[in-house]
Amino acid sequence: PWIETRVGDAALMLFQLDGQPGTPTHIPFVYVDDLDAHFERAQSTGATIIEGIHQHGYRRYICQDPEGHRWSFAQARPTMR
Repeated sequence: PWIETRVGDAALMLFQLDGQPGTPTHIPFVYVDDLDAHFERAQSTGATIIEGIHQHGYRRYICQDPEGHRWSFAQARPTMR
C-alpha cells in the first residue's frame, strides 16, 4: 500500500515498509529528471546507498541521508514534466 498526492506537476508517494521496531515505516518516493547524476551527487555528499540503481518498471535507488532518513528516487517519466 502507498499514499500518493499530486500538486501541479509534482507527486509525493509514501510506501509502507515492513520491518523491525525502530526501522523506517515509510520512505518518500521522489521523481528526478537525471537519476544517474542525482545518484552520484547523493553518494558524494554522504548518503548511504541502501539499494543501488535498478530497474523495476522504472529506474530507482534508495538511500539514507546523514540524518538517518531514507529516500527513494526514481527517473521522472516524460509525461510528468
